[in-house]
Amino acid sequence: MKKTWWLGFGFFSISLTWSLYNAFVPYFLETFISSVAVIGFLMTLDNYVAFFLQPYIGRLSDRTDTRFGKRMPYLIAGMPLSALFVSLLPFHRNLAALVAFMLLLNLSMAVFRSPTIALMPDITPEPKRTRANGIINFMGGVAAIIAFALGSRLFKTNEAAPFLFSGLVLLLSLGILLWKSGKSGIPSPPGRRRKKNRPGKWSSTARPSSFSSPSFSGSYPIRGWRPFSPFTEKTIWGFRRTNLPFP
Repeated sequence: MKKTWWLGFGFFSISLTWSLYNAFVPYFLETFISSVAVIGFLMTLDNYVAFFLQPYIGRLSDRTDTRFGKRMPYLIAGMPLSALFVSLLPFHRNLAALVAFMLLLNLSMAVFRSPTIALMPDITPEPKRTRANGIINFMGGVAAIIAFALGSRLFKTNEAAPFLFSGLVLLLSLGILLWKSGKSGIPSPPGRRRKKNRPGKWSSTARPSSFSSPSFSGSYPIRGWRPFSPFTEKTIWGFRRTNLPFP
């Protein structure tokens, strides 16, 4: 479970960043916008981005295979960009620049949020996932407390200080995750590696085929059969049986 505590820094940085963002960005928007409804709409941009982008990124990370693992490439790409854009937020000069930084931050945060959450079940055995999930959420809660307790003091000192602090936490969290995941990255979950097909064994990697033969001028889409001579291959509901005599 020690590794779960270290992986919790990913969710820690996400929770800290969003807490500071939601607390102080409306203050910047009030400088240019008097409508509360418009400010509220702009503050929900992250929800629209998450709705369309996060499911796609999560599914894409499931199919990713690199020397850094399945999830880490998205953290390596998204966390430094998020650190950059959150640090630039207080240095806007006009409304267009502020909204642009907000949108870029939302996009970069969406790149690594789903893979960060998926790190825990990737390395945690199923019986321990409930406890691990509690640890991850505990880290997020601690981050929110720190953001609201320390953020106001930093903001009174300098308006840019909370955002620079958030950017630093994002970079430190990425460093911790890279350090603890090792050079080869987080390993793929056990039992998901594709097994080689063996003659006479059932395999779920086969795909249903259509009937075709050189002796026919066309192909006949009889699903599940494909002749060979003197043996054939039979596919039923996506499963394949090899070395069967032609029926």
